[in-house]
Amino acid sequence: MKKICVLTLLLPVLLLISLIFVGCSSSNSLLQYVSEYRSDIFMATEGKYSIFANYYERENPYKADGHIGKKEKSLEVALATEDNTKNYAVTFMYNGVKQQNILYYDSLQMIHSFIFHLDSPKDNTISFQIFEGKQMNNAILTLHAKSVKNNNVLSLNAILSILAKNEKTLIDSLMQNKQFLGEIHIRLLFEENYCYYYVSVVDRKGKATSLLVDGELGEILAKRES
Repeated sequence: MKKICVLTLLLPVLLLISLIFVGCSSSNSLLQYVSEYRSDIFMATEGKYSIFANYYERENPYKADGHIGKKEKSLEVALATEDNTKNYAVTFMYNGVKQQNILYYDSLQMIHSFIFHLDSPKDNTISFQIFEGKQMNNAILTLHAKSVKNNNVLSLNAILSILAKNEKTLIDSLMQNKQFLGEIHIRLLFEENYCYYYVSVVDRKGKATSLLVDGELGEILAKRES
């Protein structure tokens, strides 16, 4: 009788453990096929100046063709301001090392930006000193850009587990001889003080299945095929 009771108590626990491992296994198997992952966004605004920094690991050259290319780790810094007639530059401490560069103006997006090739950030805040002109002598202001993520935002493995579970038919259709014939793009989004994930699976023919995922709850909010 004791044995039966013990087994009855253990079965739910064993089932939960098995589900966790299945989820981990599914996400781990897809991890190598992620060609783009934007994992963090930093933002700050003061007066007429706004700064944004996106951290991502992405294949270069960037092609949504279903194949995985060599990936680069990057922090893209962009400054938006009312006066675009001037040149701007930034300096900031990043993982204990000072970074600096002139920002280049993009007339289409109307921003001043530069891409730094850096490892993932260790801190939740990046303090950018902003300079007018190309000489980095006297900063006009300092913007303390904070990460938009909180402790409830889902990890990459969690998002891949959700993808594997909700799009099992699609994932299975692209598996041949234990190889995934496609690539996965995952981008952190931030709208109205809340995080979302854009998730896209692209096959070798360029067909994309895209999902909008709640960044904390993991609920799929929208789906599109193109």
